[in-house]
Amino acid sequence: MPESAVPFDRHRMWRVLVDALERMPDGVLEERADWVQLRTPSSSHPGHNAVMHAELGDDEADARIDAVVAEHLARGSGLRWVVDEGSRPADLAARLEARGLQLLGRGMGMIRGVDPPPYPEPPAGGRIVQATADDCDRIGESTSAGWQRPPGFGHTAAAWARRAFASGKDDLLFWLAYDGDELVGSCTLRVLPGVGYLQGACVLPRARGRGFYRALTWARIAELHRRGIERVVIWADPTTSGPVALAMGFQPVAEAAFYEIRAPGT
Repeated sequence: MPESAVPFDRHRMWRVLVDALERMPDGVLEERADWVQLRTPSSSHPGHNAVMHAELGDDEADARIDAVVAEHLARGSGLRWVVDEGSRPADLAARLEARGLQLLGRGMGMIRGVDPPPYPEPPAGGRIVQATADDCDRIGESTSAGWQRPPGFGHTAAAWARRAFASGKDDLLFWLAYDGDELVGSCTLRVLPGVGYLQGACVLPRARGRGFYRALTWARIAELHRRGIERVVIWADPTTSGPVALAMGFQPVAEAAFYEIRAPGT
């Protein structure tokens, strides 16, 4: 059966999150049906230290959560915890919040087909440019400004981009959005087997509402069409990018909530 004919259910949508994790040399993915966790001793970033799925009994949940949180706090590490539709117990989110994990956001896992050209033009005066290895600092700058996070957040994004370019692989790509000569946004495309995953699109507040987010999305869809990939997915915030994705033809498949304890400076 061709990849494009395989149904994309809630499990496959969740699996995109796991497959897109950045695996550092010392990163270890523990994966069982009831527990999926990435540990990376060399990194304090929550993206490298994450519980991606947990099915816990009511009587064991508190102790297990306490142990995971204590392990990460002891080494000064951030921690991400994904609460998906199969997570257990039913009050897992409340138990995480009681232990200091903050809701980073909620996500809708959505999918659409990859259209052939032509694609809509960027907004007037705007342009979308695929980033090169010389643009890593610009990626970081736009990421921290677009997400309105501290400079350390952007430094982490720039370092991530440098690792991607240095790897020599062609499965993680970046684009920059310009309004004239002014940098106003950026985005990422993770190419997975048979599907493209749209990640991290952000537009600076002063440029929002003009179509730059859509333009960044179409640029990545164009790249997927060039590669012969027929499906594209996104995990979108239901209050911000979600409505835009729905208007662009994405269909909801799954939902999840993302919790974090952030390491200092991230």
